[in-house]
Amino acid sequence: MWRTPMCSLISALGLSFLGATTLAAQDRGWQHAVPADALLFVGVEDMHSLGAGLRASSFGRLMGDPAFAPIQTAWDGFLADMSQDLQEDMGVDPLRLHDFINGPAALVLLDVSDTPDYDEAIFPLLVGVLADVGSGDNLAGFQEVLDGLLDVAASEQGLVVTNEEVDGIDVTMLESPEEGVPAMFLGQQGGMFVAAWVDVGMQDTFYELLDTMSGAGNVDVLAERDDFVGPLGAADDSSIVLYGDMGRFAELVLEFEDPDDEQRAMFETTGLGDLGALTGLWSFADGIRQIAALEWGASDGVIARVADALMGPGPPRLLEMVPADALTATAGHLQPADGFDEFVRLIVELTDTSMADVVEGMVEMDTELGFSLRDDLLLNLDGQFAFFSAEVDSMEAFPVPDFLTGDSVNLALMIGLEDGDAVRTLVETLVDGTAYRATLKREQFAGFDVYELPLGIPGLPLNLHYAILGEVGVLSPSPTLLRDVLRRMVSDDLPSLAGQAAFVESLTQHPSPHVMVSYDDTARTLSSGLRSLVDQIRVLAGPAGGGPRFEIGPDGELIAVPDEGREQDPMVTLLSEIEMPGDEVFRRYFDGPTVATVVVDEAGLTITQTSP
Repeated sequence: MWRTPMCSLISALGLSFLGATTLAAQDRGWQHAVPADALLFVGVEDMHSLGAGLRASSFGRLMGDPAFAPIQTAWDGFLADMSQDLQEDMGVDPLRLHDFINGPAALVLLDVSDTPDYDEAIFPLLVGVLADVGSGDNLAGFQEVLDGLLDVAASEQGLVVTNEEVDGIDVTMLESPEEGVPAMFLGQQGGMFVAAWVDVGMQDTFYELLDTMSGAGNVDVLAERDDFVGPLGAADDSSIVLYGDMGRFAELVLEFEDPDDEQRAMFETTGLGDLGALTGLWSFADGIRQIAALEWGASDGVIARVADALMGPGPPRLLEMVPADALTATAGHLQPADGFDEFVRLIVELTDTSMADVVEGMVEMDTELGFSLRDDLLLNLDGQFAFFSAEVDSMEAFPVPDFLTGDSVNLALMIGLEDGDAVRTLVETLVDGTAYRATLKREQFAGFDVYELPLGIPGLPLNLHYAILGEVGVLSPSPTLLRDVLRRMVSDDLPSLAGQAAFVESLTQHPSPHVMVSYDDTARTLSSGLRSLVDQIRVLAGPAGGGPRFEIGPDGELIAVPDEGREQDPMVTLLSEIEMPGDEVFRRYFDGPTVATVVVDEAGLTITQTSP
């Protein structure tokens, strides 16, 4: 129970970081106060600018559409009821804290504990919530809520609350009578505020943060690190930035486990400790743009070696065969045979297995499969692949549970081939050795042999349709989608995703050469995804006023759970009473694609996503 007020405060301040939208910014973000050896930093320069950016973004304007007014009203009522309940139970409403956050704000992980006695988590963390609450009435309002939470902690949770002043900063400590339990430290200087969950023996780390906060510190700060400034230098005041020191974090986790020599050697071989910075940037100034990057560090680490071996050297090409009206699509270029060979080498290096033992195991595997996985299959693939979803007739739609109101869609997969004849022979040999041979059907379409293979899977009545050509294999449960792809093999006149203007224009905003790219019809994806989510919540929760609800069984089936007279969850009540807007409402604000790309080079991996 001692953790309740502490976690409530951390959670409330976390909600504040995500939800505050008012007041002016300070000149410097918290990266100028956080020590350079911080493990994780998520921050924003100006909460006011962030709120303005979110409201001006496509998603913010969508939420302001009259079609969403009932949902917004219901949501506001839900929050009001929650606030009232908190006020009645605690005498204070911690959700009000988000009204006062001003200027820069951040969530920070500074260190991990090396105290083995605390057994209620894998390891306790020192977490900082840093915020600027300004001055005047705003500061007074914030202080009123904070004092109320401190009173609850002392009177109802039995925590010992003490106060002191450190270099002009007011510090409040909330400690449990239970020995060895992490304490909550609160530091405040004017409108600048820090809350931290501090493990026993880690107070010095907190006071170092206070020193830099007051300007009295003499430590390097995060804003001066090249791996922070470089990737995140383009951030504006409304951007959310992420920074993580992945190599140091991996080393601290390893040390926490008290590794033996073998574990240490494995760790060094994998190169986890050599990983560099994980950086992220979410910007709302012009559409929605997200960038995430991970530095490999040492080029001889496992991660860097696997990426170098597996990722193809050139961009995806099969998007030319994807219909222009696809709902989603993903294409990439891998090197499957090279990746397989590197995987074999790593088995030998990282384990006691000899190359002779590995070869013997591969021979046994090939014998069981009836073919050589590497020589008969992987070497005959050129690494290009693409799959997409598109709308089809309901008779060809991928089966979904009755309680979902999803679209009638299905999927198609294309795989690039080095030797289509060899792959076709392999597939024919495998099918001939099974009972499927008697039910396999073949027909001609656009000059190609097209096969239909009944799958015989209970609950999945669709058959598998496929064609194996000289340079590509195509398969889909939908014969319409398969034929749509084959038409593009013989005609250049049919529109494809690769030639869609909005997709091509969006792709120019991404770094290159990318080894993987994905496409979403943003409006349709958001609309259908939201409807499906609401449907699932409604069914799993059951009807209002009691009655059967459902749980997901071990095999994915829905199991009715009678529970007459139970109280309905307020959120479920909200969802059961609202009417979801149609696709046309989403299209008003998201008339364009969401495009994501993956770039891999010797330095690391970069993922970029843009949305309208």
